[in-house]
Amino acid sequence: MISLNTKKASGVSPKSPISLSRCMSGVTGVITAIMVPVLIGFAGLAVDLSYYQYTKQRLEAATDTVALHLAAQASATRVLSSRSVTEDSILDDLPTALQMGLSNLDASNASNAITPSDITVGEWDFGSGSFRSTPPFRVINAVRVNGELSRNRNNEVPQFFSKILGSEPVLKPTSYAF
Repeated sequence: MISLNTKKASGVSPKSPISLSRCMSGVTGVITAIMVPVLIGFAGLAVDLSYYQYTKQRLEAATDTVALHLAAQASATRVLSSRSVTEDSILDDLPTALQMGLSNLDASNASNAITPSDITVGEWDFGSGSFRSTPPFRVINAVRVNGELSRNRNNEVPQFFSKILGSEPVLKPTSYAF
């Protein structure tokens, strides 16, 4: 009988062929190399989105403050002096209202966030739940304040990681007070 010796001269048996689909060596390194940048990207977007939400809430607080201050001014004029409220009587206290409102914002983006042209005096129709800014008014009883943080106003929201995506966040809240 003839026997075949499958051992090499060094005494090591030859390896059987390994299928590439079953080979798992190095997979951890490849998966880590792919996932680390993805996880860092998602963490960066989470930071940016959280900061946008924080800034939006601050801008909404600023517009609310201005609107409420001016509406209170209108109410005080109506109650204390028994005279009709005019747009000029409401806007007499505009500098104080703007100062109070903009104190809610960071100094870096407070400039031009709310301007006098963003403030509209008008009439709130309680029946339809709508604001009307065109005369004739039955009674001036409401104030609308728009705020804006954008590149157009040179007060954009700072971006940390989302600059890579080329997005330009624009925040435009509107507040009504009556």
